Amino acid sequence: YMPWRVTPYALLLVLSTLLGVAVTATVWRERPKSGSTWLSLASFAITLWAAGQVIVVSTTAVEMRLLGNRITMAGAIAIPSLFLFFTLAYTGRSDETSGVLKRLAVLEPAVVIALVLVGHELVSPEVTLAIGRGDAFGAFGYDLMTVHYAFGNALLFVNEYLLYKMFLRSRNVFRKRTFFLLALLVVLHATHLVTVLAVSPP
Repeated sequence: YMPWRVTPYALLLVLSTLLGVAVTATVWRERPKSGSTWLSLASFAITLWAAGQVIVVSTTAVEMRLLGNRITMAGAIAIPSLFLFFTLAYTGRSDETSGVLKRLAVLEPAVVIALVLVGHELVSPEVTLAIGRGDAFGAFGYDLMTVHYAFGNALLFVNEYLLYKMFLRSRNVFRKRTFFLLALLVVLHATHLVTVLAVSPP
């Protein structure tokens, strides 16, 4: 027997997951427009985050909650880097951006995601679930995830800055599109901070 519960928050997350699938497919079909591949991958990462959260908030079974947490974290960890590559392509700044930053934006989330998926003690799902509850966490998990959250938030701020600069110099339809993308990223960033600060619904 596996206890499941249906809540308004869970239904909202299900709707978000379905919407994410639709957006991912739609943007993927827009290739090879500038940045569309990266944007579709970022959308898929957001979809993974929502899908994992559906499991986390819909059951009290610890093993299933840990599985959902791994899915959520894999998506959430990838989002800042994927949006960075989208923003660089969209704003035309990819060639002038440091290769070191690009490599770091690939390697850092790849390593952390791999550790999450194998349940390594450095990013133990039990530890990250505790982080989500605002409980005390183990020293290793705290240190590594703190570094990742700082890195991810820094990338999101870079994205917002680049999109804001492009918004200021854009005109007409392109300006509206850039404003929409900037607003989307700001909302995403705010949601990320809410999750990290453990003030999201239980």
